[in-house]
Amino acid sequence: MAADGQREEGEREGLRAAAETESVPLYGMGLAEEVREGWPGEAGEGPGKEVLQAVGTAMERYLAEQGLRKGNAPEGYVDRLLYRSLRSVGEDAAAGRWARWAFPGEKEKPAVDPDFWPGPVPVEVWRLFESRVVRPLRSRTADGRRMWIFDFQCWQREEEGWMELTLLPGVRAILEQLAWGWDPSGDGVLGLRGLRGGTVEPGRKRRGRGGERSAAERIRRFCEDVLERVAKERGWGGRPDVVFMESGA
Repeated sequence: MAADGQREEGEREGLRAAAETESVPLYGMGLAEEVREGWPGEAGEGPGKEVLQAVGTAMERYLAEQGLRKGNAPEGYVDRLLYRSLRSVGEDAAAGRWARWAFPGEKEKPAVDPDFWPGPVPVEVWRLFESRVVRPLRSRTADGRRMWIFDFQCWQREEEGWMELTLLPGVRAILEQLAWGWDPSGDGVLGLRGLRGGTVEPGRKRRGRGGERSAAERIRRFCEDVLERVAKERGWGGRPDVVFMESGA
């Protein structure tokens, strides 16, 4: 809980610092006015101009670091960053109203919510969320740990040699990005969904249930090895457990 409070206060300080700079980027001011004019509900219900200008400025800088602006960012990305930024400065009610308006088909909090994802949300991570390849378990595990689900049913290919050429390097890259989701301690769980009884190696003949179990176990061990290395690089006290999940979970 203390770490969460320190993180939120750090994000607020960063936004305050952005608002106090002498030269406010045009995008930051433009976003503030755009949101004020298009805010859902009655006039004056949205965040104040000062909050929106600080949020817009911080977002502009973050997008610029990734070589993006609003015009070339993926659809929905800026809206979700705005939601997260409002949450980060304590504007929870405003963030909730924005989410209901911007993402009307979603009943739950976006995966970019600070409650689930404590680190930055670069566009590569957001695309993983959008594809549903990775997503958070909406409640903590019974012992209070954060759990992320890696869904192989949402990530299928048809090339020969998929395991060696595409799947394993892709798994490594995804886990390296997903590591933010377990900061700062590494205490959590990775659930592998869609491996047992699913299509582990598209493009190849199945070799019976024993072969499927062998391939699934190889992937699980590979994930453990990657997370062991990530744990050392990030200074975690341990690494997330890696478990199989049923396809319906």
